[in-house]
Amino acid sequence: MVKTTHERLKEHLNFLIEHKEILKASDIFYPAHCWSVKKLIILQDYIKPYLSILTAKENNKYKYSDAWFYLDLFSGPGASEIKEIKTLVLGSPIISLLKGVFPIKKRDEIVSFTKWFFIEQRQDYVNTLKMRVKKTLNKLEEDHGKKFSLNQDVFVLKGDCNTKISKVFDIIGEDHKRISILAFVDTEGFTNIKWPTWETLLEKSFVDLILVYFTSGAKRNVKRIDFDQYLPVLEDWKKKKIKRSGISDRELVDILMRGICKQMGRSIKYASLPVLNIKKSEIYKIIWMSHSKGAAKAMKNSIDLADKISDQDISNIFKILLRTQRDLTSFDTK
Repeated sequence: MVKTTHERLKEHLNFLIEHKEILKASDIFYPAHCWSVKKLIILQDYIKPYLSILTAKENNKYKYSDAWFYLDLFSGPGASEIKEIKTLVLGSPIISLLKGVFPIKKRDEIVSFTKWFFIEQRQDYVNTLKMRVKKTLNKLEEDHGKKFSLNQDVFVLKGDCNTKISKVFDIIGEDHKRISILAFVDTEGFTNIKWPTWETLLEKSFVDLILVYFTSGAKRNVKRIDFDQYLPVLEDWKKKKIKRSGISDRELVDILMRGICKQMGRSIKYASLPVLNIKKSEIYKIIWMSHSKGAAKAMKNSIDLADKISDQDISNIFKILLRTQRDLTSFDTK
């Protein structure tokens, strides 16, 4: 039976709040809003089809890759507090762990990422994330009978992603000939990630990208940008024109996306979802890119769900789950 939008949203939001022991491992969290949940829904939805496709075998050999890595360039403390509801939800690193290990009955095996990499600059967030990761690894062992270890399977790296990206690939090493990477890039500002970092990441084959791109902040700062650091190579005349006349959010995103597509170097599947605040102003875009046709179908379903739901829908479902509001059979959708 096909689930309704209401049922799907309720399932997603319940997952974000039900793991109390992990959430309460620390009282440190990242401040967020109802609209922040959309990127978490998309990540939740995408991991299982992503790993299911990439771990498929033909004649007892993996068809596409022989190792699968999750990379989070701006990891945070592993939990956020939704301001409007005053409730904690799981952050992207913890979602990637809980969703990134699951059984496939047809194959009689448990699949998972080969390794996870979480990069974070703030020391208090690093300490807190490690606490939540340890709780999560304990749960994975209980649920699946499979043991994962910090600093062996899961790496929490303190520092700037622009310098730590090389450490990630040092750890991956040369042991695997065909690697796949799911990169979740939830950057707070246009200048948080430099173009050479994109180059280092995207030169690796089979990178799937979920990028949360803050268009509002990018537009305000565009005249102060050092283009050689943060954007792919631009002609001098275009730099001068942008400095003189400015640039729209759409043009700025297009420049970056064209550069990323060129760097990935193959036929790319692409989807984009604008995320609006309560005043209906765009805050950021959630951008997805992949080489996989199969993954495109999974992403379309996820983006369709995120596009249908409003902040009020998210707020209502949280209240229902927290038992501060009675359940409804219908609610506001676009």
